[in-house]
Amino acid sequence: MNTYKIHPKAEKNVFRKVCSTLEQVLSLKGGKEIIDVDGSGIKCYKYRGRDVCVILDIDYDAVVVKSELDIKNKVENIENIMADAVSMI
Repeated sequence: MNTYKIHPKAEKNVFRKVCSTLEQVLSLKGGKEIIDVDGSGIKCYKYRGRDVCVILDIDYDAVVVKSELDIKNKVENIENIMADAVSMI
């Protein structure tokens, strides 16, 4: 499993933006979002028959993407988009 740390803070608005951006970049259809009692969340998709998940991790205070496929180039695009979006907040 490949793990990509997208944002160093577990922020719900960033989590949703990463999900939205990932859907656009990888042409994904909406996955099911699950929120835990502690505020952590996960949203998983299928990409080329493999799992891709966006995780809002309260314990590690980060937004992370985990993928069974190497999507590093795609994630770098997302990181750039997110850096621009966060600087505007």
